[in-house]
Amino acid sequence: MIPYPENEQAKSAAINELMEKWGAKIGPERFESDGFYPYYFSQHPRVLFIGREGYYMKGRNYIEVFHRVYSNSHFDEGADVSTDAFHRKILRFAYCFKHNFPEWKDVPYPRDMKEKFTPDGISFAFMNLSKISGDEYRTTNWNEVRESIDLSGDFNKQEIALLEPDIIVTMNFMDFDWARKSLFDACELVDNCDRDISVYRAEVNGRKVWVFDTWHFSAHYKREYEEFYVPLRHAYHKYVTGDLFWDGKKATHAIQYNVPDKYA
Repeated sequence: MIPYPENEQAKSAAINELMEKWGAKIGPERFESDGFYPYYFSQHPRVLFIGREGYYMKGRNYIEVFHRVYSNSHFDEGADVSTDAFHRKILRFAYCFKHNFPEWKDVPYPRDMKEKFTPDGISFAFMNLSKISGDEYRTTNWNEVRESIDLSGDFNKQEIALLEPDIIVTMNFMDFDWARKSLFDACELVDNCDRDISVYRAEVNGRKVWVFDTWHFSAHYKREYEEFYVPLRHAYHKYVTGDLFWDGKKATHAIQYNVPDKYA
């Protein structure tokens, strides 16, 4: 069992209750649960990463499996988490958000992170768009993703409402209207910044949240600095903090953007 602090145990119980209902709809033999890691609700900002689908996770709890993996900095078979494109990015960008996007050279690899899932360490929430786990690692099975969404009703929205994120990072699926509608009560494109990121303002259960849609974190042909870190840093400082970084250099004063009031 994951050792959640006392102030997060009610949230953990609520997520588990939702997952039980959800698993009954999907079928426990195919269902993969997820949620948040310890001390997520102590983070500023709270960041939720949303992937597409899990693999080899049928009947398992994604958070329990990867809490162990991330805490140990290696997979059960011994491979270093830092060598895996997807999980390396998850942990490094969680660090970036917590530490206001430091210089790239100062962002540690997972094996060098001193604290994970502690009061002073990094934490985050994670969910997949689909709760149907695949049998093998492959390109996204969009038919199974759609099947999961059709079976799930508003469970995706309920999970996001329970997690109360400040920022959501999605992995290259926000172009699909059906995907947006499965996650949010309302969602508007604010800035199609460039080919590497799009910024949305979404609402769930009356709560507004920034959504940054990036390339999928498993995209090995994408450059981690140029096509992930720089676009995320730019969007974060433009829309969340009001400061803008260019090529690792901060402006001499905060640059305020004329973001429409409806997005405030």
